[in-house]
Amino acid sequence: MKRDPVRVEIFKRESAPVKLPFTPGSVELTVRGAMYRKAPQLYQWCENSRQTCQRWHDEKITALKAAEEQARAVREQLEKQLQREQTKRPIGTFEHV
Repeated sequence: MKRDPVRVEIFKRESAPVKLPFTPGSVELTVRGAMYRKAPQLYQWCENSRQTCQRWHDEKITALKAAEEQARAVREQLEKQLQREQTKRPIGTFEHV
């Protein structure tokens, strides 16, 4: 089957990720400035969406930091428990059950 280069380009373009002017990391000032001048309501919607995305991003980071701190605390507790168990019984001895 022969590939049509025009069709290939269309599919490449259509399959590219959509870049929205309000997602974190996509602060395109030129696009936002044009929206501000030409479509103020769309600009306001995008700004509200950008703030919501930023808040979600911040909340996710806070939750991940809390989970990391909890995991660190659990690890420290388990390490202390392991040290206590190792000092109770000399290495190389086994308990009979």
